[in-house]
Amino acid sequence: TDSIAWDKLGIGKFDIMNMTIETMQSALIQYKIAGYPPDMLVNVPKDACRTYDYHKAPEMIQLGRERMEQALDRFENEEASSGLLSP
Repeated sequence: TDSIAWDKLGIGKFDIMNMTIETMQSALIQYKIAGYPPDMLVNVPKDACRTYDYHKAPEMIQLGRERMEQALDRFENEEASSGLLSP
């Protein structure tokens, strides 16, 4: 059997395993969201951190808070401009 020349691919076995898991998680998330649509969905960029970046937890929490504040502001502005009492 032929073996894979990992050094020529530019990515390691762990990277491939991680990408495989991320693909599976993405498919499961899409399935769950389709079955149980949320009232509001806030996305955090996939490249904001990597699998073992536990030291970035405070930054990720702050990023999540900022994204949620922005989403709530947009939601409130849309409600105010399209509600029954809008000008």
